[in-house]
Amino acid sequence: MLCYHAIADLSGDPVLGDYGIERDRLATQLDALSAAGCAFVGASEVLALVESGVPLPRRAVLVTFDDCYAELIDVARAVLRPRGIPAVAFAVSGLVGGTNEWDRPLGARTLELADAAGLAELAGLGVEIGCHSRRHRDLKRLDEAELAKETAGAADDLEALGLPRPRLFAYPYGELDSRARAAVRRAGFAAAFGLERRRLSRRSDRFALPRFEVLASAPTEAVLEMAGAAG
Repeated sequence: MLCYHAIADLSGDPVLGDYGIERDRLATQLDALSAAGCAFVGASEVLALVESGVPLPRRAVLVTFDDCYAELIDVARAVLRPRGIPAVAFAVSGLVGGTNEWDRPLGARTLELADAAGLAELAGLGVEIGCHSRRHRDLKRLDEAELAKETAGAADDLEALGLPRPRLFAYPYGELDSRARAAVRRAGFAAAFGLERRRLSRRSDRFALPRFEVLASAPTEAVLEMAGAAG
């Protein structure tokens, strides 16, 4: 399972430089995965594996995007939809239509996030909208009341925008512990994703699913290796 962030050239940014991949490079990576025999799957297939043991196709790949930056809409139109690639995008519910406020104190540039209409368009283009908390806070640092706001409250926010109630959650920064997992479970999510660098199996904890983070410094060969398609 692959995790992307911004699909844009962020080179030179002292904080986000490695978290932006240009659109043409994303397309090249996806085409290389397809040429190597990978099968792109959606969230439902992943849930069927971890909930019921239904096997995935050989070399299955789930593509995910954290934060729901505004350019993802054009990426879905121009890159994902023409290739028939499903994906999951995790929105920060309290900042929909805003900017990456969690990065700004660190000196990062301002990046626009998709608004409610953009999220709805993404859903119509085959991108399932998941939840990335309400304010992109480290859940390990929160008390129980704040945890509820960042999990159940965030799901309420997205539903209030007219989107389907999200069934998937991604932990901000990939940070999670037993309390965070319990809060996500109580909120009614079917599964949640971290950033542990290993492949999915039917034994994976569905509230701590692994993903490989794809960074700008990673060559296409490394992405193929992540997906088990190298060589």
